[in-house]
Amino acid sequence: MVLIVMVGEEVQEMQLAGWLATTEIALPIPDWIGLWFAIFPNVEGITAQILAVLFVLGSYFVAQYMRSWRPRKQAQLNHGI
Repeated sequence: MVLIVMVGEEVQEMQLAGWLATTEIALPIPDWIGLWFAIFPNVEGITAQILAVLFVLGSYFVAQYMRSWRPRKQAQLNHGI
């Protein structure tokens, strides 16, 4: 959740500075969600937050594969199972 807030805040700051474009979308997101969770109704912010979540989830599953699934497969191959 912290990553989502940080990414949302950084995208908003870059948009306010004019470094990133702002493409508004018609989502009924209440103001308090933007204040507390930094989720704003624009394409750039929501896209960046979704990509950040996918990156974290992807790295988690890669780490799980490397830690547990891969050694099991190697053990099965080495023991001829």
